[in-house]
Amino acid sequence: MPGSSIKLIIAFPTVLFPDPDSPTKPSISPFSTLLFSIFELNPAPFCLLDEVDAPLDDTNVSRFCEIVREMSSNVQFVVITHNKKTMELTKQLIGVTMSEPGVSRLVSVDLDEAIELSETTELS
Repeated sequence: MPGSSIKLIIAFPTVLFPDPDSPTKPSISPFSTLLFSIFELNPAPFCLLDEVDAPLDDTNVSRFCEIVREMSSNVQFVVITHNKKTMELTKQLIGVTMSEPGVSRLVSVDLDEAIELSETTELS
């Protein structure tokens, strides 16, 4: 019907879902679950995720990485993280470093290129 709409209001608890395998560790948050579900139904061209993996243990970071890997065929992800497991998922790393106080510098690494270079170096 023209002019009609459905409004959905979702209020999540501030606590993360407990992980059944590790009840003291948090699992993927309800918000992340909703976000990934929406992207499955109607993917946007890109998604920016800022340290959503920070509260997760290694098991759940692996689950998170698997979801991102599966969805990356339809969505380009920009992930801000300090987690090494999540960084291993990427093809391109871009970091900010401060070699001297007050002077920031961008550092970029293409992981496929770095692996190829290391293999070439090992052979010689």
